[in-house]
Amino acid sequence: MKPRKPAGPRRKLTHKARKFLKHILAGDSPSDAVIKAGYSPKNPTQSANQVLNSCRKTVPQLLNEAGLSESALISAYLSPLLKATQTRFFHHKGKVKAVREVAALETRTTALEMAFKLHGSFAPLKQETTSRSVSVIVLDVPRPGKTVGEAPAVIDLKKPAGTNGNGNGNGANGNGSHG
Repeated sequence: MKPRKPAGPRRKLTHKARKFLKHILAGDSPSDAVIKAGYSPKNPTQSANQVLNSCRKTVPQLLNEAGLSESALISAYLSPLLKATQTRFFHHKGKVKAVREVAALETRTTALEMAFKLHGSFAPLKQETTSRSVSVIVLDVPRPGKTVGEAPAVIDLKKPAGTNGNGNGNGANGNGSHG
């Protein structure tokens, strides 16, 4: 696997962005870190988000320049974790009776999770919804004058309540009943 080539022109972190990252690593909140780094305190949350987004685009390039490409990280660190073992000592009355090398399952599981996350095999943790539309299906009990095989009514909550397009708010036929 060849190291990733940077997309577009070479990017560098600005002095303020480096200060921001130092404050984040020191434990400051993003809003506090952006102010301490010298950005405008007018909208610190928005400024912090913008700086983080620019850093996300720059950090992979910086890692590659430091010799920490994806392939280097996988071969030097992740692959050995998949073969990790641990030594178990079995004792009785304070004396070691047996020593065995066993698979370090927790370490291997963590390494596999890390590999799958890098590949994007997991669903995103936070799913953003772009629209908040809800459809309600009303199951109606047969009444006199209705046939049993009618389809249930579907109410679309995108429209204002009580209107069905005729503008008078009295339901489909204008007299307050829906039948």
